[in-house]
This record gives sequence, structure tokens and C-alpha cells, in this order.
Amino acid sequence: MKKVFLYLSFLVFSISAFSQSCLPGDNYFSTQADIDNFYINNPDCNTIEGNLMIMGNDITNLNGLQNITTFEAGLWIEDCPLLENLTGLQNINYVGDYFELGTLPLIEHIDELSSITYVGGALDIVNMPILTNINGLENIVSSPTHLLFWYNPTLTDIEGVRNLQSITTL
Repeated sequence: MKKVFLYLSFLVFSISAFSQSCLPGDNYFSTQADIDNFYINNPDCNTIEGNLMIMGNDITNLNGLQNITTFEAGLWIEDCPLLENLTGLQNINYVGDYFELGTLPLIEHIDELSSITYVGGALDIVNMPILTNINGLENIVSSPTHLLFWYNPTLTDIEGVRNLQSITTL
């Protein structure tokens, strides 16, 4: 019995050591320092439990999110006028609820999102004036609740969502 207890304890510890979650509730990163400090303060976190909104005038990169694979709730990245790419998000494969990219004037492509296979809520790409394609979304096969592309004047190729089998409406 003692061996079984020790084995189970070791198993639970091993699983939790490799898969750590953080940030329950609603969270807001408004500066580059918030993003950089996230990685410094949470180096083992790979799952964000709550919603995360990233919005800030001085945000230049998302590298502090490089270990994140899962957003159990939603992810919003909006109003980041200095953000040039989505590097730092390349390991995300699951967004449980809303996923929105909006007012990102320097983003030309979203190829860094190619690991995402599931979006459980809305998938919105709004006001990205130099975005030409959405090829980073080609691996999403889930059925988002809705899909919105709005005011993306140079978006000429939407083949990136060709693998969506349906869009669910509530």
C-alpha cells in the first residue's frame, strides 16, 4: 500500500511539474514589461486559465508568451501599434473561447499561429491594414462560434481557413 501511495504521489508530482497553469480570471497586459515579466515570473507556465487581453502602446513583441500552448479561455490582442509580428505565440495550439486580433497596423502576416488547431469561440481579425493573408490559421479544424474579418483592406487571400468544416452559431 505504501508503494502504491508513493507511486501515485510521484505520478501526480511528475504531471504537475511538466504542465503548469497560471493566470486564472481576467488578465490584462498593457506594457512590454508586463509581457517580459510574465515569462520571468512564470517560466514553467504553459496554460493560461483565464482570459488574457494584450493592449498597449509600447508593446513590441510577445516573446514572454513563448511557453504557452493553451489558453483555456480567451485571448485578445488589440491596439498594439508597435507590434510587428506574433512571434511568441508559435506554440499555442488551443484557445478555448474567443480569439481576436485587432488594430495591429504593422502585422503583415500571422504565420506564427500555425500551431493552433482549436478555437472554441469567435475568431475575429479586425483592422489590420497591411495583412495580406491568414495562412497561419490553416490548422484550425474546430468550429468557432463565428468568424469575422473586418476592415483588413489588403487581405486578398483567406485560404488559411480552408480546413474549417463549419462555423457554429449560437
